[in-house]
Amino acid sequence: MDNGFSGQKVYEKKQDMVWRQVGEETILVPVRREMADLDSVFTLNETAAFVWSLIDGKLPLADIRDRMVAEFEVEREQAGEDLERCIAKLQEIMAVRELPDSR
Repeated sequence: MDNGFSGQKVYEKKQDMVWRQVGEETILVPVRREMADLDSVFTLNETAAFVWSLIDGKLPLADIRDRMVAEFEVEREQAGEDLERCIAKLQEIMAVRELPDSR
């Protein structure tokens, strides 16, 4: 049971958020008016970096969750909860947006 998991939603990365892989860390930096906002640099943990790498505007959350299950050997329900928390945080920092008609 998925307890309200919204697996059909699809997200895309916002264009005003740039990311770089620095060593083993994934770093997000918002770009506003042609300048990087270095006061708002975000470092992603391993799970969030994995999710970030899969957000492409096409892959629904259910598929991302299933890939998390395979990659991290976690239960499906736990992966769904972790994914929804990760997406909520990415939305909070304005790094992703939900595509219309993806429910």
